[in-house]
Amino acid sequence: MPREGWDAVIDTSGYVPSVVAESCAYFASAKRYLFVSSISVYDCSGDTAGEGRAPYTPRVMDKPDNDPENYGASKKRCDDVVRAVFDDRGIVVRPGLIVGPHDPTNRFTYWVDRFADPGDVAAPGPRQGYVQFVDARDLAAFMVKAIEDERSGIYDVTSPPMTTTMEQLVTTARETLASDSKIVWMDDGFLVAHGITGWMDLPVWVSSSQGLPGLMNANVDRALSDGLTIRALAETIRDTRAWSATATSADLMAKPAGITREREGELLAAWRAARV
Repeated sequence: MPREGWDAVIDTSGYVPSVVAESCAYFASAKRYLFVSSISVYDCSGDTAGEGRAPYTPRVMDKPDNDPENYGASKKRCDDVVRAVFDDRGIVVRPGLIVGPHDPTNRFTYWVDRFADPGDVAAPGPRQGYVQFVDARDLAAFMVKAIEDERSGIYDVTSPPMTTTMEQLVTTARETLASDSKIVWMDDGFLVAHGITGWMDLPVWVSSSQGLPGLMNANVDRALSDGLTIRALAETIRDTRAWSATATSADLMAKPAGITREREGELLAAWRAARV
């Protein structure tokens, strides 16, 4: 029997449309249902991601809904379920890369921890390539505010587009952590030729060969106008390091993002040899 009397439901972990449909049916009388989706629902092969663009279409369509190959499409179908059931009582939040303390993926923490260690740092070019991410605490605060303000509809939630570059990210990490490491910038083609992929090998960065320029250029105007606030990058870096300094392997995914120091050393050696 459906559960009655809930002011709001926040669904942070729905990936399979049929499971989300069961949740929506169970909480159908809730005043607000907020579903955490993903920027990955969009076709990011264009210059911009955001509501109105074509939804992401996976290359393999014969996989089950919970298969990683179908992640974007499955999330989009979950969004559709929530909107169909709750209409103007439904809120769909589509975050970009979520970062900050307690992130088990290492997709941002890699850079924080790297500048906490000594030695030259291999950084992916171009320096002025734009990046986007959102501190989990800013995302959470916006979600609560959206419910309290009785909002509805779709919100893309990440940092404002074309405001933070890869260079700003790594130099802010170096400065915030008082590191004396030298940043060694390597061009996209060199990294790809040496088997380095964006997003997981060198996090936040997305190689041009991946064909996803819109992944780091999402429009967040609606979220900003309705109360999204973004804290200073240095604060996220500082707080992330305070957590990661005491984190253990149990706090991370089995295969966290980022290359090993040994692999980085090989890249640095190859880059220097190519410059001679």
